[in-house]
Amino acid sequence: MIERQPEILALHYARAGEAIKAAGYWLRAGQQAARRSANIEAITHLTNGIEILHSLPETPERDGQEAALQLALGPALMVTRGGARRG
Repeated sequence: MIERQPEILALHYARAGEAIKAAGYWLRAGQQAARRSANIEAITHLTNGIEILHSLPETPERDGQEAALQLALGPALMVTRGGARRG
């Protein structure tokens, strides 16, 4: 299940108040979706991970997890919304 549907585990951990673990599974889910070119799904998973982390105080662990989510989010956003605009 971890490999096939990490978003299910992310939901369970989120509901249990385990934000760091939930964010890790949202990251996995987002990365899997991006590999399948399911970019809207990837954006949703990765954004969920970022949002749940904002419920925690700033720590190096939280910041590192958020950085990983943000880095994974960038390419999916570029594909769906386009790159830099000129003019």
